[in-house]
Amino acid sequence: PTIVIERQIEMMNVFLGFEQANQYVIMDALGNKIGYMSERDFGIGKMIMRQITRLHRPFIVDVFDNFGNPVLTIKRPFSFINSHIKAILPGFEIEDDGIIGESVQSWHLWRRRYNLFKAHSNNEYDQFGAIDSGFLAFDFPVRYENGRVIGAVDRNWVGLGRELFTDTGV
Repeated sequence: PTIVIERQIEMMNVFLGFEQANQYVIMDALGNKIGYMSERDFGIGKMIMRQITRLHRPFIVDVFDNFGNPVLTIKRPFSFINSHIKAILPGFEIEDDGIIGESVQSWHLWRRRYNLFKAHSNNEYDQFGAIDSGFLAFDFPVRYENGRVIGAVDRNWVGLGRELFTDTGV
């Protein structure tokens, strides 16, 4: 019922504020590693754009099991205001039939709002949940259309030093 994702600390980010490709460890609730995620690094041009666009940058993150087998790919294009993320089965490109779901951010001045969709055949999507939380929220309940909570995303506090000097999190 619980998956914990921890972003790994990048020393260039800590000491110089230099954004690197992100690496994550995926664990169960007991802290046992069940997989990992790795942001693709496309070379010097993308590295420069990562420094300029920061939180708005496009990215591709691959999700792997403990044995290095691809499980999922997450793609987000550049977003100036609203983010749009797609979850794709391994071996497919975004134009193919491998999309299994997506998250679409809805603009709001002080709230974080996301609509969550699962894909069906013929590029049709059904909304299965929505997130609507405050600007500085650490808890993001996923609600079904009737308001019932069906899941949650929590960003846990990881300590004053780590929160101040890095953008890693759990």
